[in-house]
Amino acid sequence: MPDAFDQLSAEDQKCAIDVAVAAILIGTRLSSTDKALYDYILTEFARSRTIPSNLAKYALRSLARTLSEQNWELTIRKDGQGLVTSFTPGGENENAAQGSEALDG
Repeated sequence: MPDAFDQLSAEDQKCAIDVAVAAILIGTRLSSTDKALYDYILTEFARSRTIPSNLAKYALRSLARTLSEQNWELTIRKDGQGLVTSFTPGGENENAAQGSEALDG
């Protein structure tokens, strides 16, 4: 059976990466963040993308697990009224995240 993330459309996958990275960033910056916030993020992600809630939940959990195990780079740029993101697996410097428990920008 394919991974839940793989079942999302390309546009939903891009959005899922942005949401997962944001959740990881919040979790590393606010050590008191509890499960209720993550449950809310999952619910709103599913609702905003019109994805079945179980698919959204398993896709984001799988993605978060993968992101936690690998190095990557996310660039965020404000362009007019919107935000433009660019995700690179491995990141520009593969060793940059080693030894760091927080995502520093």
